[in-house]
Amino acid sequence: ECNDLAKMYFYRFREFYEVYQRKYHRDLVEAFKHFQDIGVLEIIACPAAHGFLPLLNVNPSAVKAQIAVGVDTYTKAFGKPPKGMWLSECAYTSDLYY
Repeated sequence: ECNDLAKMYFYRFREFYEVYQRKYHRDLVEAFKHFQDIGVLEIIACPAAHGFLPLLNVNPSAVKAQIAVGVDTYTKAFGKPPKGMWLSECAYTSDLYY
């Protein structure tokens, strides 16, 4: 019974690996971009280093830099600005802005 399960996962992971190698040429960002472009996935940006922005807000330039780098990285990868941003640890405070 365990052998059958192990074989199933072996073949399944091998198939995924082949798709990753051959279809997406080991470039998951490009694959995600494709799915976003055809309208089946929406990807949003995130701050650069997963910083807890309300705590970093003692230095507003650090918060702006976290957000700017996240937006710039997204824009370079996906060719357009993000429609939204995931806040690290879902931490929000009303004085966060960009």
